[in-house]
Amino acid sequence: MSPNQLNQMKAQNIPATDQINKNKTIYDVSGFEVFWRNFIAGMGRAIGNLFIYLLIFIGIASLINRFLMPYILPLFDTLQTSVESLNQLNPGSSQNQVVNDVLNRPDLQNILK
Repeated sequence: MSPNQLNQMKAQNIPATDQINKNKTIYDVSGFEVFWRNFIAGMGRAIGNLFIYLLIFIGIASLINRFLMPYILPLFDTLQTSVESLNQLNPGSSQNQVVNDVLNRPDLQNILK
């Protein structure tokens, strides 16, 4: 009997879940083949999960855009007009200039030293 025929006879006695193909069982394959099959299965699962997460993210984002943005946009418009009106009151100063003016006050110089 050839080794191929022996493998077929062994494969007939082994449950189908343990068979890789008609001539090989999980006990006859190399470590690389087991690694490679598990690697491919893991990558397939990871890509499938990423696809599902992407669909869920797009769904939630579209719901937020559809139902919450009409309530949030007026708040941003109010904030923008408030900032513009504050800039018109004191157009030349910036936040850094205000901090520098406070730190350069003479009564604070004794504390900072």
